[in-house]
Parts: sequence; C-alpha cells; structure tokens
Amino acid sequence: KLTHRGSYSPQARALARKLERHGCSQEFVGIVIEDVCKAAGVRVDRRMSRRTVGRCIGEGGVAAKIQLAHEIMDAPSLTASSDGTSHRNIEYQGRHVTLRVPNYVDDSPPIPRVRLLGVDSDTDHSSETQVKGLVSALTEISDLFNRCPSLRQDEIKMSLNTFFSKLKAMHGDHAADGKKNHRIVGEIKKELGLLDLGARQILATAPEELKLVVEAANDAKIADAGGQAAWDELSKEEQEQASSRTAAEIKTAFGLEVYEQMTDDEQRAFDMLLWGGCCMHKELNAAKGGSEGMKAWWKAHPDIQGPTLLANRDNAATLGDMTKINEETNSAQRRALNASEAGGVKTTLLAGALFNHANDKKGLQDTHVIYFQGIKPKGKSKRFPDTSTTRYGSNLDGAAELIVYLKAYITLLEQVRDKKEKGELNHLESNVYRALHDPATLTELCAMIIYALTVSWPYSIRVRGPETENVNLLDLGPLHHDLKAHIRRIIENPDIIFDNDLTPNPESCTLDGGPWHYPEAFAAVQKLAPSLPHLRDVTIAFFEGILPVWERFTAEFDEGGMIDGLSDEERLDAFMPTTNDANEGILGSMRWDKRTKLNASTHAFNARAMFRRNNTQAYMDANFGAEHHAYILHEHRRMDASGRVQAKAEAIRSHNATVAKEKADKRKATKTKKDKAAQAAAAVTLITDKTYLAKLTKGELEEQLSGHRLL
Repeated sequence: KLTHRGSYSPQARALARKLERHGCSQEFVGIVIEDVCKAAGVRVDRRMSRRTVGRCIGEGGVAAKIQLAHEIMDAPSLTASSDGTSHRNIEYQGRHVTLRVPNYVDDSPPIPRVRLLGVDSDTDHSSETQVKGLVSALTEISDLFNRCPSLRQDEIKMSLNTFFSKLKAMHGDHAADGKKNHRIVGEIKKELGLLDLGARQILATAPEELKLVVEAANDAKIADAGGQAAWDELSKEEQEQASSRTAAEIKTAFGLEVYEQMTDDEQRAFDMLLWGGCCMHKELNAAKGGSEGMKAWWKAHPDIQGPTLLANRDNAATLGDMTKINEETNSAQRRALNASEAGGVKTTLLAGALFNHANDKKGLQDTHVIYFQGIKPKGKSKRFPDTSTTRYGSNLDGAAELIVYLKAYITLLEQVRDKKEKGELNHLESNVYRALHDPATLTELCAMIIYALTVSWPYSIRVRGPETENVNLLDLGPLHHDLKAHIRRIIENPDIIFDNDLTPNPESCTLDGGPWHYPEAFAAVQKLAPSLPHLRDVTIAFFEGILPVWERFTAEFDEGGMIDGLSDEERLDAFMPTTNDANEGILGSMRWDKRTKLNASTHAFNARAMFRRNNTQAYMDANFGAEHHAYILHEHRRMDASGRVQAKAEAIRSHNATVAKEKADKRKATKTKKDKAAQAAAAVTLITDKTYLAKLTKGELEEQLSGHRLL
C-alpha cells in the first residue's frame, strides 16, 4: 500500500529511493509509480511529488547514519580511512570506516566491510581541520543514534570514545597530511581512553579517598584562578569550563594510574593505532622512481643521445634548437629547459592529452576510437589509457599501447596531418609524432613495459584485481618482501630477462611466476629491441630507481615493526582494504554529482551515496519498526530546516575572510619592518676606509652592511 493515514508508507518511500537509485529522475519517480500501478490495475490516490522523493532520499541518509552508529556499537574493532580533493576551489574530505558487519539477510557471521562515513567540505586542507571534520561526523551519527528509539537491548549510548577505543588502524595514501592525521588521531584516542579508564577507576575508588582528591583539585583550580575572590568574580560559564577541565584532569590522573599498572602487552593493545598505505599509491610512486632512474642514466651518459625534448609551445619558441644548457644559454632559455621534460612518461602524458583528454572538446577523442575500431580486435578498448587524469598504472598502460600499436599511431598522426589544409601537425601532435620516432624515447617506453610485465601488473592484480575485497592489507607483508627481492634479483641478474636475445621464460621473470599478462606487449618490445642498443641498461636503471621507492613506501611492513609482530586476531581486528579506492571513488562521484546536479547539496549527495554503498535498505528491513521510520522522517525534516548548508557556507566565508586578513596584516607588518630597516640604513653614513672600518663594533658593521645593500 502506497499511503497510510495520509502519509506515504515505508514501502512507498523505499520504492522511491530504489527508482532514483536506478536512474529515474526525482521529478519522474511519481509518474513512473503511477504508470506502473495503473498498468497493474492498482488505483493510486495521488502522485508522489519531486519534493517528497527528495525527502525519501534524505530519510535514507538519516537511516544510513543510524546504521553506521549501530554497526560501530556492535563491532569489536574498526579501522578508518580518508582522502581529500578540491572542487571549484573548495576542499572536500571523503571518509570511510572498515568494520565487521552482518549482511542482514541470513545468520552468517559478520565480515569486514567498508562503510561510507560521508563527504564533507572543509575550510582548508590542514590535518587539524580534517580531524575536526572526522570528530564532527562522528558526533552527528552518535547524536542521531542516541536519540533514536532503541535498536539495542542494552541501550548503551554511543560516544566519541566508542569509536576511538575500537579504532585499531588508519589507512590512506602516502601524503604527509595522512601521517599527521594518524598522529593527531592517536593523541585523541589516548586522551579519550585515559578518561574512560579514569571514569571506571573512580567508580571503584573509596569515597573517602576520592573526596580528598577532589578537594585538592578544587583548591588547585581556585588557586589557578587567582584565589577565592578572583574565582567568585568569574562568570558562571567560565567557572563551569574550569570545573570541567578539573574533572577531566582528575579522570586522566586516575586513568594514568591504571595505565601504568598494565602489562606491556596490555599497554600495547591500548595504544595500538597502526597505519597502512594504499598499495596502488605505493605502485604509483614507485613508477615515478623508475622514471627518475632513467633520467639519471641519460644524465650519467652525456655522450649518448637522450630522449627528445618535448617542450610546450612557448618553451619551444624560446629554446629553438637548444636541447642542453651551455655557455650561450640565457636566463629565459635556462628556465625553459628546466621546465621542459622528455622521455617515456612525458610521452604517455602527451598521448593521453591528445587521444583521450579529460576535456572531451580537446584532442582527437572519437577520431582515435573510430580509427582503432578497424585495427584492434573485438573486446579490446579503443580508447587510449586515461593518463590525463593520473589514473593508477595509466602511464605503464599507455607505454604498452604506444609500443604494441606503434605503426598504427604513426599512421594515425600522418592521416591527421595530411587531412589538414596546410598539411601540418599542431604542436602537441608534433611532439607525440616526434617521440614515436625517437629511439631513446622508445627505449624508455619499452623499459616501462618490462617493469609492468614483470612487477607492476602482477602486483596490481594481487592487490586490486578480482576478489580482492576480502584481502587484508596487513597480510601483504610477504608479498611486499617478495616484490623487493624480485626487483633486486632482476637488478643483480638482468639476464633473467635479456638472455637469449630477449626470449626469457616468463615464469622466471614475473612476480607471480605466471605467464605474461600482456604477451603482445612483450612481443612488441622483442621486435624493437634490436634497434634499441641501450634498452638493457635503461631498464636496469629503471629498476634501480624503483627499488628505494618501494623500500620507502613499504616501511610499515619492515621486519620487527608493529605489523610484523601482530597476531592473527590483531590482524583481523585491524582489517584494512588493500587500496584507498573507496575514498578515491567517492570523491570522484562527488565531483561528478556537483557537475551534473548544480543545485544539489553535499548533504543530498551523502544521503544517496551512504544509503546505496552501506546496504542501508537491507539494514532497515532487518531492524526498523514503525517508530524508527517515523523517527527518520521527523529527523530529516529537522535537519532540512536547520540551515546547515547555509551554516557551512558561512563558515567557509568567515574562514576565507579571516585568513585573508591575517595574511594581509602579516604582509603589511613585514613591509613596515622592511621600510623601517631601509630608512635606518639610508641614514647611515657609508664608510669605505678599510682602516676605519676595522675599528667599528659589530653593531656598527651591521649598519654599514645594511647601508651598502641599498646601493
């Protein structure tokens, strides 16, 4: 039944959410329901409006937040992850929680699943702001859950410490702010944990002993205020704040006593907050190290012609025929050379910009697709790898694409050239065409393919391939040890690959000991190898460049480290996905949503995304009664009328104005200081007599130096 006592039933509201989820516009959901019911011979009293559909979606978001709080309460442990991006000059942060949850369909045991905590706009990208946003999101779901009609028999309320006490690890990319977030969250976890220990210890403390502690703390509180008279002059709010701090200090002191009496293993479990880095970010950074290794090899062999310079239009005009810095190089040419790049990675980036640009109005785009429809076999992608958006592994994929279809790409560019009125390629097309004829650039592309075949692609399948959603990052220490050992083995014995005229046994070359993941790519390298005399040396340089990067970005798995010493139970408690794809994906979805739904708020996006990704409908079907459906309906209306969107916008406006004023004031103060120093220096009578200068004091010499600097 669609309605009950004048309101749409929970079933009708669920149907509206389902239709919207499967692509039906909010405006047409009511029409679709009406038409389907009419076709089934069911009479519909009224048509669901667009606004009602929006409310149904918002209610689903409220339910998703209650669900996540409930799951946090029930879970024995959890881990958290995050990532940030900017969109239209506003910072956004995506957050997920990984914890063991039921499937809400049968009685199978809970298994680790990644749950979306939401995407929020931030005033800036600082670690402090990011952690503050995490605390704010947790506070919101705690409040919603605690006021909801009981979903648990024990009726225990959720607090911030509920989350932080169960938090065993944090997960993200390898940026500096992620490591700082980990440190700040660790401090919060320790602080809240000690408060909780202290509160429980206070309950077990004799009243007489507790009275003495409280009296001493109150005396200290009043003394800090300046005495009883000064205390009495404080406002009620100031007194309450001071008393709250004193109570927290008492709890912390009791908590520290309990903590210090713990065994080493108990303290280790209490403090444990692991950190794990996204495996695909490890691979992405390692590939950059390989590129640097190749650059270093060309630089160390100046007598060998390196990759052709692929300067942009302006720098190319400045440089002319110049490719290296020499005595005749002027400052403009020096800047142009330093800003210009060459080599395999630069070529794949330019090819991505030409053949598959992120802006669909630029580049060859469908000309490329149509051309390769007549060349590539059915089932092969006709688009160039997405290097223009820095997608994982796209540069290695791009290298394989260019080498496997080298002649086809050269022919395509020649067709593009000949089709033009003047018969000339534009600057981007010319750069790519020239790179595809350059032996040194082709050498780098082939070296990249060899790395992809032997290490990168087998590794990526292990950490990001099919059926890896249940793989725990903490169990991948052996994989990373094997990977580094494999790279060392290739460096020490490159004949594994290059022996017998580059006809190796793939099972001895690949990380997984299997066949080539792209046999056509290796065949293309074999075909080109005789014309690339430095392929072996450049490939070794690539591997030498990636090894230290892999060692640096897998430090969490080092022998003797925290992860290395975990028990099986601790590994399960701190389960982390192998990649940060969940956060990368949700931020990408948010950006797409912002582009296609110009007036939709982040809250509306969160409602749809959390409901869909967290399997909230199954949770509602298993746990909700009439009182819960009524609660989320009223809560959504309350939140919708709270002005939270406007409050967030005002917070960003206020922050921007404050930061702008602070920086302007700082610049003004710096200028004033410099002006005063310049005036003082200008008033100094300059002395050039060496004999007299030798008699001056240090301060007088500094005045002379300041005066001479103005000359």
